[in-house]
Amino acid sequence: MRSGLLSAARAAYRENDRPDKQDIMLLRSSPPSNMPKMRRSWRVKLIILGVLAAGYGAFMWHMMHSKPPVIMQRVLIPVEVVKKKEQAEPKGPPAPPIPLIQPPQVEIPAPVIKR
Repeated sequence: MRSGLLSAARAAYRENDRPDKQDIMLLRSSPPSNMPKMRRSWRVKLIILGVLAAGYGAFMWHMMHSKPPVIMQRVLIPVEVVKKKEQAEPKGPPAPPIPLIQPPQVEIPAPVIKR
């Protein structure tokens, strides 16, 4: 009795598991009819993300492929040639050296350790 139930279950499993040629073509060409749809909020988010990505791509393409308008072809900068002024007075003598003062001697007593 047990072997009969097992063989019937195996046969039913094989029949349900074996895809027909029509099912294979259906899976390859389009999603099945019983496939759950994406949530509406996720679809909206995906569409907004796609629009933003397309806009960014179009903007970047425009920036990389357009040339800036040429406003001025030649720029005239007025320049005056000025004679170099001579120094009025020569520099003074150098300052005398500053004597260094030795720091005071600091005596720190040795620490006392009590045992």
